[in-house]
Amino acid sequence: MRRVSRRADPGGARDRGLCEDSTVTANRGFVLALSGIDSGGKSTQRDLLIDELRAGGAAPVRLWTRPGYSPRIRAGKALLRRILGRKKAGRGRVSTVSGRYPRRASTLGHPLKRWGWLTVALLDLLWVYAVQVRFWRALRRPVICDRYLLDSLVDFRVYFPDDRVEDRLLCRLLRAVSVRPDVAFCLLVPVEESMRRTDARSRHHWESRETLQQRLDQYRALADELGVQILDGCEPVERIASRMRDGLSEALAGGPRRADVAPSRLGEP
Repeated sequence: MRRVSRRADPGGARDRGLCEDSTVTANRGFVLALSGIDSGGKSTQRDLLIDELRAGGAAPVRLWTRPGYSPRIRAGKALLRRILGRKKAGRGRVSTVSGRYPRRASTLGHPLKRWGWLTVALLDLLWVYAVQVRFWRALRRPVICDRYLLDSLVDFRVYFPDDRVEDRLLCRLLRAVSVRPDVAFCLLVPVEESMRRTDARSRHHWESRETLQQRLDQYRALADELGVQILDGCEPVERIASRMRDGLSEALAGGPRRADVAPSRLGEP
């Protein structure tokens, strides 16, 4: 394993590139999970981290997940539409009403339809979190997750409140066998700031104020339960990046990890 040389720097990882820290190597596999409310800054931090890792010689894997939305599921839907002779509905640039994304119980109608959709979504997440992520880490690839188990559980609680998704065997299995991140962060901003940023980016799908508040509340509750470190998404981008560098360096050096909780909660090592 090739270690990148360490320079004398009393300021620690915050004042140098991530891969210049001796605890982060170009050939070391690890899992970093980024969670948080819409427009909280996850994608910005993900891209900064990936750029630094690539500059240091690493080959990071970028992973985005959401229940019911994956390349496999999209391909299955496309095939089904072709078989049934249906075309995918077009969409405008920006929706004038709060979106139905991801799927909510109210859009799926019959309980059996919801059960089937949730079953497919859970099986898909099991494959990604328990198999794919573990495989990539075994290949010594850094895995940067833009949304992870915390976000999926928030989705289930907010969008399927009456379906008791977390009581299902598949969901309990998901929590038990998902790869536990080496370090996990949750970026949160106030609801009004989330809406302001979403509007500025002209995103097609956006959430109502009520839904965003529900998501924010669930993120706070579950982040504490899962031991995920909450970061203030309103801080300057570089300051957040510095906190993440420090947290990752400490975790890879064997320091204390807030995400180091019981396997039944966040997954096994």
